Amino acid sequence: MDEIDEDEFINAVQNGAVVDGAMNGVHCAVPAALLRKCCHELKDQIDPRGLRLNNAVVVGCLDLTGLAVPFPLRFDGCEFDSAPVVEGAQLFELSLTGCPRLPGLLANGLRVRRDLDLSRSRVAGAHWTSASTSKRSAIRLCESEIGGRLLCVDATIDGQGGRSIQADRIHVGGAVRLIHQFSSLGEIRLVGAHLGGSLDLTGAQIESSAGPTIDLEEATIEGSVFLIEDSAGRRPVIRGRFESGSARISGRFLIRNATLAVPADRPTGSIYAMPTVIGTVLSAARLSVGAEVMLAGRCEVTGRIDMSMGDMSSLSIGENCVLRAPGRTALDLTNAEIRSRFRLSENAAVEGSIQLTGAVIHGALALHGKMSYPEEHRSLVRGNPMTVDGDVWLGGLRTNGGALNFRGRHARQPKRRRRPAPQSRRILTPPQPSRRQGTRPASVPVRRSVHSSVRWRR
Repeated sequence: MDEIDEDEFINAVQNGAVVDGAMNGVHCAVPAALLRKCCHELKDQIDPRGLRLNNAVVVGCLDLTGLAVPFPLRFDGCEFDSAPVVEGAQLFELSLTGCPRLPGLLANGLRVRRDLDLSRSRVAGAHWTSASTSKRSAIRLCESEIGGRLLCVDATIDGQGGRSIQADRIHVGGAVRLIHQFSSLGEIRLVGAHLGGSLDLTGAQIESSAGPTIDLEEATIEGSVFLIEDSAGRRPVIRGRFESGSARISGRFLIRNATLAVPADRPTGSIYAMPTVIGTVLSAARLSVGAEVMLAGRCEVTGRIDMSMGDMSSLSIGENCVLRAPGRTALDLTNAEIRSRFRLSENAAVEGSIQLTGAVIHGALALHGKMSYPEEHRSLVRGNPMTVDGDVWLGGLRTNGGALNFRGRHARQPKRRRRPAPQSRRILTPPQPSRRQGTRPASVPVRRSVHSSVRWRR
């Protein structure tokens, strides 16, 4: 393999030129020691446009640990013999785009003034560091700070049995974009992260063999979370548990045309995981969302959604969405607070039960879809006790098996009305069908039962 001449390389980067290592269809080699020399000994002589290297093979380990590099580092279409090491470094910008062979990135404690861009690269590796003693990871970004964005557009990451990204307590000034053809075999871990923008998972396909697939526990996201299809119609797919317990999202949490699935017997992946996460596809206990939580389009969710003790502006499950947890709880809103309405739209289907025990809904409760449960003596909807400040609409709700448990509740007039509060009225449960055939009819209509503000309590 031919090697780029050192003097020619240094002269080019001093003049701000792009160095292209492609020669007659072959990528020339560049010693990692030469790149370090430019970033350390010659850093005051490099053009402000930075070090720009295309279509080359970086031979050896590029180790920039602890260095302060005042110009951009941009590698496009380059191959690396080993994972670059930039732990504790202070960089202006780092771009590793379109790299067909990138064995990882070790960047714990990294400080980047602008963007960290890994778009179109193929990353495959499994590395140990002192930041984690339990699992390897292809990319390490723990306690790092990125002033701009973290970009992984059309990137592919293989954790080789470990995590794909471990970025505990990372601070990102802008958005994190894992979008379009992004795919990952391994967990994306952002525990305790702080994102100044949104988390965009448009078209992302992520899978993990054990434990969470995405972990946002205790993260703070100043923007929104988007798990939606891309412009070409590629559906996002999450195979494994989406963990977001105690996270705070200032904007929306939008899931549209997505597939989320987790096997009921899937291992938790950690000795610290609670037994309740088994069979849970969205584990979001104590999640706080400033705007609405919305499932829209043709969402297919297999496993339990746990939003117990959470708070959100509103919650809606749109038409053509399907929640599957047969014989178990499909949606858990125990002790949750919804500041506006909760709506299950027409043509939405829930296979399993909805838990509303202790929930407080400050707007309307509207259940219009189809619900089913294999055991007739169990509750399809359990709200004992719960509070609804707005109207309750059950018109069009169809049930198959199970019952609606609204016993012992009473209605009251809202405080905004000056007229005396009317006498309490019981909420009527659906009439029991005939059991002459030993089975329950496939569809039991439930009539609207309350048209004024209500409060349910034991």
